[in-house]
Amino acid sequence: MTRTNNGLKNNRKDLTSPKRNALSDSDREIRNCIDKDESFAVVAGAGSGKTRSLINALDYIRQHKRALLRKKGRRVVCITYTNRAVNVILKRLNFDDLFIVSTLHSFLWGEIKSFQQEIKTMIKDCIIPSQIAKNKLRANGRSTAATNAQERIAKYEQVLENINEIEKFKYDDSPSKNYEEGQLDHDDVIELSGLMIKKFPAFQKIIGQKYPYIFVDEAQDTDSSIICALNLLTSKEGPPIVGYFGDPMQQIYDERSDNFSEGAHLKVITKRENYRCSKAVIQLLNSFRQDVQQVPAGENCQGSVQVMLVQSEKGKGYRKTYSSDQMDRALTKFDAALDKLNWQDDTKIKSLFLTHKMIARRLGFLELHELFNGPYASLSTKNDYQKGEHFLLRPFFDPLIPLVRAFDKDDQQEVFKILQESSPLLSPSSDETLGFVRKKARKAVRTLVKEWKKSSLREILELSLKLKIIPASTRLADQIQRTVRSEEYDENEHEKDKGEWLADRFFEMKTDQLEKYYDFIYENTPFSTQHGVKGEEYDKVLVFYDDTETNWNNYNFAKLLSPETSGESSSEKQKDRTKKLAYVSFSRAKKDLVIILFTLNPCKVREELIEKGYFSEDQIEILDA
Repeated sequence: MTRTNNGLKNNRKDLTSPKRNALSDSDREIRNCIDKDESFAVVAGAGSGKTRSLINALDYIRQHKRALLRKKGRRVVCITYTNRAVNVILKRLNFDDLFIVSTLHSFLWGEIKSFQQEIKTMIKDCIIPSQIAKNKLRANGRSTAATNAQERIAKYEQVLENINEIEKFKYDDSPSKNYEEGQLDHDDVIELSGLMIKKFPAFQKIIGQKYPYIFVDEAQDTDSSIICALNLLTSKEGPPIVGYFGDPMQQIYDERSDNFSEGAHLKVITKRENYRCSKAVIQLLNSFRQDVQQVPAGENCQGSVQVMLVQSEKGKGYRKTYSSDQMDRALTKFDAALDKLNWQDDTKIKSLFLTHKMIARRLGFLELHELFNGPYASLSTKNDYQKGEHFLLRPFFDPLIPLVRAFDKDDQQEVFKILQESSPLLSPSSDETLGFVRKKARKAVRTLVKEWKKSSLREILELSLKLKIIPASTRLADQIQRTVRSEEYDENEHEKDKGEWLADRFFEMKTDQLEKYYDFIYENTPFSTQHGVKGEEYDKVLVFYDDTETNWNNYNFAKLLSPETSGESSSEKQKDRTKKLAYVSFSRAKKDLVIILFTLNPCKVREELIEKGYFSEDQIEILDA
């Protein structure tokens, strides 16, 4: 076995499937922890049946602890990451009311909302002073960013003066906060919950008494402050028993807890099974990590892994990315690679990209892509765009595009469901009947749809705010209400304010490219982002890497796979991000995986990949094009 300097390893051993048992060794370890009242962390590799083990553990508690829990009036909590996962778990538990299955924000707010005085104390003593300190770091100078920071400081100071007049704090899944009106946002709920668990022993005791078992699904995606708070609960005598289920290698977003299994009072349980991937893919996955060496555990086929190396060019465009002519040539080579694979028309293939200019051109959102990756875009802007989470995109992705599409399909039930989940429009005032509100909502959506194709994004947003279809977040309102920047952008002079130029160009666009990008982000095309497929699985997966075309600081796949040929060293953070995203992408494949890598030196990369032992000679092909 050969260890390499980039954290991968050569692990080309024969993999054979053990006989699949109804109950795995890791499931038995989990049951043992439950019997001994011991908190635990399940580290579960890709395709390992993590959700199955979670359900098995909950069902074991139901079978063996139900009578005692009912007698004492206690319930079992399962926290998971999405509403979709909540519904899946509830269904598999037959909607048994012994269990509270909830997203993190919903559960936490349900527990802290009655502690209004403690909430006020934490906001007054911790949260607002922290925000003031952060804004003071940005408040120097005369830039718009500095002016906005100064205004926020003044606003926070005003809140502190009047905080005792706030009667009640509330949280209703709104994306924006308004302390003067007692409105909290997502981040407030997380921060408040962590602080209250840490600072109030009585609150710790209440949580433990109400919920003797707290299980956290997708623990690697849970905010690190909440993991720390829950670990504090496990350090005390008595309940609750906390169980984490997750995979550090599938933690691909910042400010999440990939070290959830490191609590001092946790029993670490490793799930080595892989029920999803072919044996060839499992062999590759095992070279990417040291902590979990997986084995085929189901009806895993042999499958295949293939690498196709394609000659790239040194970028001559903005920031050394491809020029327009180079992009055309790269697209031709990409199509040639698909022809070579005979995967052009295969409906079972899923192609995974970082949001490339190449795929943006192919799918019709090139102008949008270039705006969010051009001179007006900061690194955080690029990252938020790539995940579909930039504040300018967010109101279109939720609720506007789904709302317009539901209306076009005449699906009134879906229209009102979207409005109930994401819009302030269906919040009746004291003198409005529900029927009147629904009639008003139908009229508002009809007005929006009428303007959708012909109006600019600015006009769509202004209309949606006026009709109360979307909430008025401070950040969005600031950009819409300010004067348009008419002067020519100067990188040296306007660096801190460049987001205003980006917003102005964005507001001039129409909705067509946004809809195409929405389809890409939410997997309504054969192409997907590599971030967007976690938890999914496909028969055939094609992963495409071209670091010249992407040119991001966050990732460099050539340096991961062929560090010696690539030359420049990666930071540990970049290396870690790249390895995790590659692992998530590769592990989607049930049968066949193809990696297309555009590189400046295909021959040397091929030699290095073989020498390192990641792939055999017959798995690597250089495309002559």
